[in-house]
Amino acid sequence: MGPRLTPMKAPRALVVLGYHCHITPVVRRFLDGVADDIEALLREPRYEGCESRCPPPLLITSGGFTNPRSAPGVSEARVCAEHLQDRGVVLETIRDEEALTTLHNLRGVAAIVGPKRIEADEIVICCDEARRAKIAHVARRLLSGEPTLWTYDFGRTTLQRLVQQNAGLAFDAAALRLPWVERASWRWVLWRNARR
Repeated sequence: MGPRLTPMKAPRALVVLGYHCHITPVVRRFLDGVADDIEALLREPRYEGCESRCPPPLLITSGGFTNPRSAPGVSEARVCAEHLQDRGVVLETIRDEEALTTLHNLRGVAAIVGPKRIEADEIVICCDEARRAKIAHVARRLLSGEPTLWTYDFGRTTLQRLVQQNAGLAFDAAALRLPWVERASWRWVLWRNARR
């Protein structure tokens, strides 16, 4: 994974975007990398012995029930939260189990951090490296600022990367502006997920 760029401010929220309701080898590698990076972050001097000044960040895991046939009652948010806890990440955790798309993930995050007055530059988002551009674009719009992204290699093919970096970004940019595109996306995801 290599060293991570940490924000200048101490992060107040760590967001982990979910990708599957099963612990596949790719998901395990992703979540293990996230756990390692959180552990390294919490060892930084700004966190040592400063619970009153720099309390540990809030952990937000995001992802809905995307595999209802093969994993009934299991959300991506739950898979992330439980695996991180098993790896020793003990932080106050909020699960957003409603999200089925990147847009919904980040809308849910905005709804959680807004009332807590957590600013975009106090947020770290852990995500798939191939989706970096679209997550950064959507996060800037919905969080009104620039969060830090920690990205992880999911072993995507060149074609998969190009689709996410171009078509995925264009689609989510359109969905931000056109509510009917977002609704159509939601219906398609529900249809697809019913077959998983």
